[in-house]
Amino acid sequence: MIKHLVDLRDFCYVMLKKRWGEAYAEQGYAFRFIVFHCGYYIAFWTLIAILQYKAGIPVSPIVKDNFIIKVLCGFLAFLPYYFLMKYLLRRIESIPIDKNMSDEKYKLLMRKSILTLAIEFRLNGTHPLGLG
Repeated sequence: MIKHLVDLRDFCYVMLKKRWGEAYAEQGYAFRFIVFHCGYYIAFWTLIAILQYKAGIPVSPIVKDNFIIKVLCGFLAFLPYYFLMKYLLRRIESIPIDKNMSDEKYKLLMRKSILTLAIEFRLNGTHPLGLG
């Protein structure tokens, strides 16, 4: 698991470095790393929503009708994910970033990251319990 996180962090850094330079890569790789795994967390919340719907638990009218409450609930729902990803980044920061990655390794990590995103999209596009 740690190797996957380190590889993805290194890939995000090198990809940004190749496209926009080293200064931008230093700032933006953490955000790109967080976004890469966001689909898994969204799939988790989708499953929770499906289970809530199937169980017949109604959504409170306070949440349904108030835009501010909806935004606040969304913010509070993603706060644990943000803190978890920041914790994981702090945990792997002792491992140096491979700034001079070979082209072969870069292509391998690109395939790995595309597979990671494909699994996320598949999870979010598949509702095993169905809504109907």
